[in-house]
Amino acid sequence: MGVFTSEAAAKRALNDQIGPLWDKSKRDRPSCKRAEVGVEDVEWSHACVQRAVIGVGWHMHKLDDPHAIAREGAYFVDGHLNKKYKVGKKRRSNNFDDNGRHSVAVLGGKVKDSAFLPHGDISVTSLCNAKTELGFMRSINRAYELVECSNVGCVACARATKKLKK
Repeated sequence: MGVFTSEAAAKRALNDQIGPLWDKSKRDRPSCKRAEVGVEDVEWSHACVQRAVIGVGWHMHKLDDPHAIAREGAYFVDGHLNKKYKVGKKRRSNNFDDNGRHSVAVLGGKVKDSAFLPHGDISVTSLCNAKTELGFMRSINRAYELVECSNVGCVACARATKKLKK
């Protein structure tokens, strides 16, 4: 997406957030399990993603309408996968064991997901289709536009970083 230089760099930045966030979560809720915050190289909580993205100088702007993802730009989308979905006229299926909670990246109108779309991207128009219920995701809980910060002394970045450290 341009936020991180490589998949390895992204995993490193995300993994680095798990320990500090787990410590914070345990203070607030002593029964919190580490896996609720993240599992190294596999999955990360929304807070891990937010901290890692802000840490490399990007803003995450929550969309009022999570379905309002434009064809241009970069987005982080969190929702639930569909067991079956349609791309064009082809029907495909997702194989997952849990409730299907999943996050994807959208870049330039293409859905990026190495776990469930290993053979290529799909159009954002196939992401979530409430009319036919045959979208890649059956629901979108929240979506954020990712915007690179152009100001080293950005007040919003400083405020967000300070808030995240608490």
